[in-house]
Amino acid sequence: MLAGEFDNVFSTDSGDEEDDGITLSQAAIREADTTEAIRQYIRSNPSLYSNILQYKPFELSDFHQQLKENGIKVSKGKLLDFLDTHCITFTTARARKEMLKRRKQGTGGKRRKGKLSQCRKKK
Repeated sequence: MLAGEFDNVFSTDSGDEEDDGITLSQAAIREADTTEAIRQYIRSNPSLYSNILQYKPFELSDFHQQLKENGIKVSKGKLLDFLDTHCITFTTARARKEMLKRRKQGTGGKRRKGKLSQCRKKK
């Protein structure tokens, strides 16, 4: 590993512009506050809390949107980490379906032009 790579591995830059100018301890406090806010939101929503206790998956994008609407700002990556850490079951099925639908629409249903594999070439 080169020296520059080593520095990048242990870099504290998260890539978020809003985190510029804060200390590590402030970042830790902010993350702890966000984690506690998510916990409180889950506990204050009886149907969501019940579904989580029964390991019923919920749509990740819907949950993320609910948090935003309630003033809890968290990136999807941090939310995934939180849910995984607490063994909370969620699904991304709708997002996958939408992505596949966009891909199909983008190609127009046409096959890609390219070379045929060796087994499909005509003699």
